[in-house]
Amino acid sequence: MNESGLVTKTAGDTAYVLFERTSACSKCGACGMLSGQNDITVTMKNLLHAREGDRVEVQFTTKNALQSSAVAYIFPLLMLF
Repeated sequence: MNESGLVTKTAGDTAYVLFERTSACSKCGACGMLSGQNDITVTMKNLLHAREGDRVEVQFTTKNALQSSAVAYIFPLLMLF
Protein backbone atom coordinates (compact mmCIF):
# COMPACT_ATOMS: atom_id res chain seq x y z
CA MET A 1 0.00 0.00 0.00
CA ASN A 2 1.37 3.43 -0.98
CA GLU A 3 0.42 6.60 0.88
CA SER A 4 1.31 10.20 0.12
CA GLY A 5 2.08 12.69 2.90
CA LEU A 6 3.29 16.24 3.49
CA VAL A 7 6.54 16.98 5.31
CA THR A 8 5.55 19.47 8.02
CA LYS A 9 8.89 19.72 9.85
CA THR A 10 12.45 18.43 9.71
CA ALA A 11 14.99 18.18 12.51
CA GLY A 12 18.40 16.72 11.70
CA ASP A 13 17.81 13.35 10.03
CA THR A 14 14.16 13.20 11.16
CA ALA A 15 11.11 14.21 9.13
CA TYR A 16 7.59 14.73 10.45
CA VAL A 17 5.11 13.69 7.78
CA LEU A 18 1.38 14.47 7.89
CA PHE A 19 -0.87 11.81 6.40
CA GLU A 20 -4.57 12.37 5.79
CA ARG A 21 -7.15 9.60 6.06
CA THR A 22 -7.87 7.80 2.80
CA SER A 23 -10.35 5.04 2.00
CA ALA A 24 -7.61 2.46 2.65
CA CYS A 25 -7.20 3.77 6.21
CA SER A 26 -10.55 2.45 7.32
CA LYS A 27 -9.32 -1.16 7.24
CA CYS A 28 -5.56 -1.02 7.74
CA GLY A 29 -4.77 0.49 11.16
CA ALA A 30 -1.01 0.19 10.58
CA CYS A 31 -0.27 3.78 11.52
CA GLY A 32 -2.40 3.72 14.68
CA MET A 33 -4.86 6.35 13.47
CA LEU A 34 -8.04 6.25 15.54
CA SER A 35 -11.46 6.06 13.92
CA GLY A 36 -12.26 9.70 14.75
CA GLN A 37 -8.98 11.08 13.40
CA ASN A 38 -8.69 12.58 9.93
CA ASP A 39 -4.91 12.94 9.93
CA ILE A 40 -1.80 11.75 11.73
CA THR A 41 1.80 12.95 11.89
CA VAL A 42 4.39 10.19 11.65
CA THR A 43 8.05 10.59 12.58
CA MET A 44 10.49 8.90 10.21
CA LYS A 45 14.12 8.98 9.09
CA ASN A 46 14.67 11.61 6.43
CA LEU A 47 16.66 9.42 4.04
CA LEU A 48 15.65 11.51 1.01
CA HIS A 49 16.63 14.84 2.63
CA ALA A 50 13.09 16.13 2.16
CA ARG A 51 12.33 19.69 3.23
CA GLU A 52 9.30 21.23 4.87
CA GLY A 53 6.48 21.46 2.33
CA ASP A 54 7.68 18.51 0.21
CA ARG A 55 5.25 15.71 -0.64
CA VAL A 56 6.59 12.21 -0.07
CA GLU A 57 5.25 8.75 -0.76
CA VAL A 58 5.81 5.81 1.57
CA GLN A 59 5.09 2.16 1.00
CA PHE A 60 3.69 -0.14 3.66
CA THR A 61 4.22 -3.85 3.14
CA THR A 62 2.01 -6.47 4.75
CA LYS A 63 4.86 -7.32 7.12
CA ASN A 64 5.23 -3.67 8.18
CA ALA A 65 1.47 -3.33 8.66
CA LEU A 66 1.33 -6.40 10.90
CA GLN A 67 4.32 -5.25 12.94
CA SER A 68 2.83 -1.79 13.36
CA SER A 69 -0.51 -3.23 14.41
CA ALA A 70 1.21 -5.46 16.95
CA VAL A 71 3.05 -2.50 18.46
CA ALA A 72 -0.06 -0.31 18.47
CA TYR A 73 -2.47 -2.86 19.94
CA ILE A 74 -0.79 -5.94 21.41
CA PHE A 75 2.15 -4.30 23.20
CA PRO A 76 -0.05 -1.95 25.32
CA LEU A 77 -2.29 -4.91 26.19
CA LEU A 78 0.72 -6.92 27.36
CA MET A 79 1.93 -3.99 29.44
CA LEU A 80 -1.50 -3.80 31.09
CA PHE A 81 -1.04 -7.32 32.41
